[in-house]
Amino acid sequence: MCRIISAIICTVLIIPGLIAQETLQIPDDGWRLWPDTAADWENDTLYLPDEVNLDKIPVNIPTGGWEILTPTSGREVELPATVEQYYWGNFGFRPYKNAYYFEEEDNQVQNGNYPGVSWWWIEFDIPENFQDKQITLFIRAARLRAEVYLNRQLVGYHIIGETSFICDLTAAAKPGEKNLLAIRITNPGGRFDWVDTGYLEWGDYRLHASHGFGGLDRGIILTAHDPVYLSDLWTASTPDIKTIIVHGKITSKTDEPVSYQCKIRLLEYDSDRIIREIETEWGTLTAYGTATLQEKISYPDAAVWNIDSPNLYRAELEVISGLKQKKKEWVDKRQVTCAFRWFEAAGIDENALLLLNGERIRLISAISWGFWGLNGLWPTPELAEKEVLAAKAFGMNCINFHRNIGKTEVLEAQDRLGLLR
Repeated sequence: MCRIISAIICTVLIIPGLIAQETLQIPDDGWRLWPDTAADWENDTLYLPDEVNLDKIPVNIPTGGWEILTPTSGREVELPATVEQYYWGNFGFRPYKNAYYFEEEDNQVQNGNYPGVSWWWIEFDIPENFQDKQITLFIRAARLRAEVYLNRQLVGYHIIGETSFICDLTAAAKPGEKNLLAIRITNPGGRFDWVDTGYLEWGDYRLHASHGFGGLDRGIILTAHDPVYLSDLWTASTPDIKTIIVHGKITSKTDEPVSYQCKIRLLEYDSDRIIREIETEWGTLTAYGTATLQEKISYPDAAVWNIDSPNLYRAELEVISGLKQKKKEWVDKRQVTCAFRWFEAAGIDENALLLLNGERIRLISAISWGFWGLNGLWPTPELAEKEVLAAKAFGMNCINFHRNIGKTEVLEAQDRLGLLR
């Protein structure tokens, strides 16, 4: 059972995408990059996400030992970045081989990318008040394999290229001290065109060939949580255009059941005014358990999102939890940008139409292959905005992500500036 509350004024701390007890943005600048050309990687065992057991995955240290990762060694870089951005051709040029559609006709163009291992590292302070908290690290994207180390301890492994993942730093972190975050990236090669029908060989494995750069996206975030916290939040549109569904995931790291209640709020995009609020009944979360939330929230007066008026809102989820017998209470919050809109294909096999918010729309689109200036893999916020504005200047209302996953910076710019995908 829920209670609906309208037009309440409230002040909240706004951090895009995330509001938690403590959040630290890892700087985009000040990183060091070093290609570890002597590192072995060709015959490694690879692990999909559900196969990852950090206690059993081999620990790979830099050639020459951890001491080589100093604040002055390697090369200073700013994220997002790739090895190719800074080292294209430094290790020689060679003919393209199954990497470029015109490689036989255009054999004067040579491949200068770096297949192999590179180290990316930065030193930063973890606040002292992170002590006794659950500390997580959000990495927005890397290519291809990422092995994450904090203070020389393996804390993360991810091989799904250009997708986000989270590492648990609780055991390795040193609050109140300097901490060394080092990410070992392995690039087995890849393509430099639009063709994705072939495979990339990596030892005994065959992977779909993606873009042949190796690197790391920006937007890396460190968060400290109490034992019960929100581990995910997203929204979904519905055919009832003035209604959205808020989805959340609550995680407990306690060794006993806890009581919890959720509050879901709809806020204006550019102010702290709460438009709607829902309170759930109290529930019980099992020891070391998770719970999911799915609640509809309606706003009859919502300004819908469309191409010419890209109206946005923010959805906020708050979880209140505690152990009453021990007089302990915890609160965690997260936010996500949302909009009221609905896209559908109607009249299939009769009079087929594409509809946006119930009105016919004709899509005018180009395709983006996901090759970005500067580094090849990821746009800066400025480049993402330029792409969206250029598409709109050409009279387009849509951009297709073609044979490459959509990038966070672009998705946010499309929502903000009025472009479909």
